[in-house]
Amino acid sequence: MSTRAHPTPVRADAQAALGQSLERVLGGPLAALRASIESLVGELGGEDPRGRTLEGALEQVTRMTRDLRCLVDFAAPRPLAPLRCSFEEIARGVVGSLGAQRCGRLQLAYPPRGAAFTVDGPLLINCLSSLAQGALESAPGNLLLQARRERELVVFTFVLAGAPSGERSSCDASPAMRLEVARRDIARMGGSLCVQHTARGLTCIGVLLPDRPMELAP
Repeated sequence: MSTRAHPTPVRADAQAALGQSLERVLGGPLAALRASIESLVGELGGEDPRGRTLEGALEQVTRMTRDLRCLVDFAAPRPLAPLRCSFEEIARGVVGSLGAQRCGRLQLAYPPRGAAFTVDGPLLINCLSSLAQGALESAPGNLLLQARRERELVVFTFVLAGAPSGERSSCDASPAMRLEVARRDIARMGGSLCVQHTARGLTCIGVLLPDRPMELAP
């Protein structure tokens, strides 16, 4: 008989406390650092090479802030809050979440104004934003977000023009982490996420959600 002890599962409230601690310890300093860098960039102007260096630092601070939010959401997912959302609201929410340098690379295609479905809108926007950020960081091309109804599904598809650049460090786990958190939260909304690579060198990321009132998941 084996006497090896089995690890005790981490309780949900302990995970939530860990997430809140991370946000308290790191959230404030990151916000202050970001504000300071933005102020310096504004003072130096776009032509000053020091400003361009600081813009790179600002991008990394923004990434760290986003990844911290991702970790907190993973540790303590909030309850679902379904509401009626239009396709346009979701698409525009994703655009608004991207920085000024990246939002111009995202193109949108969605049903006419007024077309709506039931979903946790803020959570879906957060998931789609994470996927968009990861895609735009991985390749230099533009990104298309298509939204449509298909049979009994609501489908959001990202089409990335261009192969991944391969410049990302193998130690950078941020995209994989954001992908898994998005996959978890999409599943909580009753949906699924799939990634396909086509023979034409395109990457397609699909989010499929049931086109019916959401069933609340834990």
